[in-house]
Amino acid sequence: MMIDINKFSEYLHNKIGIIIDSKNIHHVKDFIQKNTAKKEISDQIEISFDDFFEPKILELLINKLTINETYFFRDSTHIDFIKDFVKQNISKKGLIIWSMGCSSGEEAYTIALILKDMGILDQKNIPIKIYGFDINTNFLEMARKSIYSSWS
Repeated sequence: MMIDINKFSEYLHNKIGIIIDSKNIHHVKDFIQKNTAKKEISDQIEISFDDFFEPKILELLINKLTINETYFFRDSTHIDFIKDFVKQNISKKGLIIWSMGCSSGEEAYTIALILKDMGILDQKNIPIKIYGFDINTNFLEMARKSIYSSWS
């Protein structure tokens, strides 16, 4: 069975926002080859990628395609923005921060360290929650373990 690489790339972009380009197309081609070799589906019928690929299989591809570029205190512009935003918006109601695309967690932990440095985490009457999200399950597991190298 042949799968149109362009259609599959468009599917991935629409489903998870990842753009397939010359740097990562080989991962997609390998993935398609490995995961369609045993499928008995006619070339003549239109398939739904959602039905064809099991979520766990797609998770493996997503984990290959995502970028793990992260480290503590990565961008001073963002850090300054966070400090200013928190100063202007902190209240007794507290603060909920979502770190989207947190990779292995350095950004979310950096936010916690910034709030600690600002003295906000020491104020027991202000509830603070920081959530880290990422599409790559391997990176999230690293974040849960909170073990980092000197590079971080």
